[in-house]
Amino acid sequence: MWRKLLLFAVFGLLVTLSRAQPEGLSNLRSARLEVRYTWQELDSLPLLPASVSVIYADTLPLDPVYFIIKDRTIRFLPEGPLPEGAPVRITYRVLPWDLSAPLSRLDLDRRENPQEGAPRLEYNPFEETQGGLLPSYQGLNYNGSFARGISFGNRQNLVLNSRFNLQMGGIIGDGIEVQAVLSDENIPIQPEGNTQQLSEIDRIFIQLKKGNSFLTAGDYELRRPRGYFMNYLKNCKAPLLSTNR
Repeated sequence: MWRKLLLFAVFGLLVTLSRAQPEGLSNLRSARLEVRYTWQELDSLPLLPASVSVIYADTLPLDPVYFIIKDRTIRFLPEGPLPEGAPVRITYRVLPWDLSAPLSRLDLDRRENPQEGAPRLEYNPFEETQGGLLPSYQGLNYNGSFARGISFGNRQNLVLNSRFNLQMGGIIGDGIEVQAVLSDENIPIQPEGNTQQLSEIDRIFIQLKKGNSFLTAGDYELRRPRGYFMNYLKNCKAPLLSTNR
């Protein structure tokens, strides 16, 4: 019994709150103007053009083809039935924000003069950067590609995919030669996030060489060396150290 009364009271409270709308929260407004054939500011916020209604002679609505709404202003056309100076009442709705107002987090026009002791901000988006994305090593060459794509199917399905390929080769110093291939294909939007660590890349092949010694790591194939015994081929993912004499 008490549970039913409580539910009924909560339902009545929700209905009351939904019907009671404070005037400050409503975007419906009204104003009285005189017909002018020039632009007149109607409100401080942008207007919703479809919500503007012009009433003249207290009850007669004015056809929307006889006035123009632009941002927060209104202009009556001389082709309309109202003469200039006729009083009208306008009801309209406004947007909660001024979309035409400039918004910036850093005003470059107000930067300080470096002679006054404050650092000056210098930024040119068209300036060429020195070097590439990877550290510059003399004798090391690298190239690759990074792509994101969208695939559409004949059953109204949509697939997002991402692809990353990187090849490296050269000498990194002290006579050490490196050859590396990294490839990764995944979905850009997934619960565990995008690839962020080297261990999360799909296939990795890295080989270091110095003299007659080789150190191989990542994904590689282990084949039978030259010999008399059986042949074998195995996909491995572990470090391999070999030396030729």
